[in-house]
Amino acid sequence: VPRPLPRLALGLMLLVAVVLPPLHTIRPSQLLLYSTIVGFAICGASVTVITGWSGQLSLSQMAFAGIGALTAAAFTRGAELDIGWQDTRIIDFQLDPIPFGISILIATFTTGLLAAFIGLGALRVKGLLLAVSTFAFAIAAQQYIYRRPFFSDGQSSVRFERGELLGLDLSNQRTYFYVCLGGLVIVLAILSRLRRSGIGRTTIAVRDNPDSASAYTVSPVRTKLLAFGMAGAIAGFGGALLGGLVRNIRYSEALFLVSDSLKVVSMVVIGGLGSIVGPVLGALWVEGLPAFWPDNDIVPLMTSSIGLLIILMYFPGGFVQIAFSARDALLDWIDNRFDLPEPEKSTTEPPESIHRSGREVEVPEVVLATHDVSVRFGGNVAVSDVSIEVHRDQIVGLIGTNGAGKSTLMNAIGGYVPSAGSIDLMGKEVSGMSAPGRAKVGLGRTFQAATLFPELTVRETVQVALEARGHTSFVLSALFLNGPQERHQASEAAELIDFLGLGRYADSYISDLSTGTRRIVEIANLLAVDAQLLCLDEPTAGVAQRETEAFAPLIKRIRQELGASMLIIEHDMPLIMSISDHVYCLESGTVIAQGDPTTVRNDSAVISSYLGTDDRAIERSDSGAAT
Repeated sequence: VPRPLPRLALGLMLLVAVVLPPLHTIRPSQLLLYSTIVGFAICGASVTVITGWSGQLSLSQMAFAGIGALTAAAFTRGAELDIGWQDTRIIDFQLDPIPFGISILIATFTTGLLAAFIGLGALRVKGLLLAVSTFAFAIAAQQYIYRRPFFSDGQSSVRFERGELLGLDLSNQRTYFYVCLGGLVIVLAILSRLRRSGIGRTTIAVRDNPDSASAYTVSPVRTKLLAFGMAGAIAGFGGALLGGLVRNIRYSEALFLVSDSLKVVSMVVIGGLGSIVGPVLGALWVEGLPAFWPDNDIVPLMTSSIGLLIILMYFPGGFVQIAFSARDALLDWIDNRFDLPEPEKSTTEPPESIHRSGREVEVPEVVLATHDVSVRFGGNVAVSDVSIEVHRDQIVGLIGTNGAGKSTLMNAIGGYVPSAGSIDLMGKEVSGMSAPGRAKVGLGRTFQAATLFPELTVRETVQVALEARGHTSFVLSALFLNGPQERHQASEAAELIDFLGLGRYADSYISDLSTGTRRIVEIANLLAVDAQLLCLDEPTAGVAQRETEAFAPLIKRIRQELGASMLIIEHDMPLIMSISDHVYCLESGTVIAQGDPTTVRNDSAVISSYLGTDDRAIERSDSGAAT
């Protein structure tokens, strides 16, 4: 299936935008309209990043655009920087006027830093509370920040002189339209590159499943702050171009109001949230149609309330969803009409082994040791003074009834819940480390639900895990200099996918896979992380019995490949007893028995608490015999 549909659509729209103005005698007011559409499309691209990719609903993007516009205007006119308290002046000096292009860049970076700072405070909340918080910032910007002397110079409107850019006279409206169009092309090109790099993959991974992303050394905090900063910088850039467009910024009457932030969100939703081309389609619809047909009473309804309602009800993916549906229908028709042959499947045999990361790690005799670890949720004690050890090259089973505290203990080891006591990993005390920090030390983790990242493909998911071997540089990606790293990472991902027989699913989305196949993808990710301790939380949960029986030899093969130790929670007794070197049994958050599998299986406390006396419950599968 061809994937470059968004890029083809952008190329077609760019061709029309470049060719159309010279073909007709266009009035300055029409060029003003075209430039406005372009400016709002750039601001909409910031919503694509913060909401579409990062999943954080921000209602303050046009506030950042306003700050970007007023900052650029201040630097072009040479504003006075006066910072102090009462009669004490901390900073007080007059700035010299700066050329238009440099002012735009300064405003872009300044707004990005401000957005990251606002995001730092907003990380404590999410969902509706985050939307309310950003909405409050938009109100504060309109009522207070815009009116600061540095921005407004004490006036109700601010003059924005365009001047020249690279020898071009920006006072000409046609020239300025092409400058705005060039800015849109640059923004969309960079975003397209970032989306296909580790930056885009990890941002979506954190949105879909921050815990799993943390297990692959991806920091949710850093990723979200980067998304906030990037979105703020884009909004500031778009706002600066819009400010230069109107020349006289009436910040309290026209542009950059709270209502504009709501409008730019609706643009992106209509165009297609998360898509690169979505902001352009949304801006054409919301800003363009009312201007093209100003006397039509139906158009304003279709571009606002009723139109947005219809889109949300029938096409929640926006216009992009309609385009993708039409593409798929066309491809199906071509396939049925011409009876095209199936593409030949690769006959390459999976490799017998995989290449390691090349990281030299000295593995101590005791890979994991917990000492009196306790976890409390309010007044409820989920884990109480648990001490366990996992030795080098050892598989340790963790069994017990539902609610015994097994997953909570594993979450405490991984850094996902606060705990008391001490945790030593690879000979290092890690109790104060975050989950990504512990993953860097050598901890690999799978989760009971195995949801992974629903909107990423198998290949992209494995590449997210490969970030543990070297994080993608934002600067190199934005400058299109990350080609060697991307090719190397793609090669490693292909090797892991072939090693586990996932080749036919490589470009399938995780949401389309069966639970058993997702479990195999999790194993591929553990190989990518190259961890020394693997914590597997019910790896056969939701898996068919036939697939469960294949997990014992697979787990042993993984241990052989990685040379890693394992801590496994599992309810399939034949499986866990057949692969474990040592077993701990928990009840009500405490260890009631430990030892080799035979000892624990015959322990009276374990039989009474968990196994019971009916051998049929213990031997409900023959997975143990298979190995």
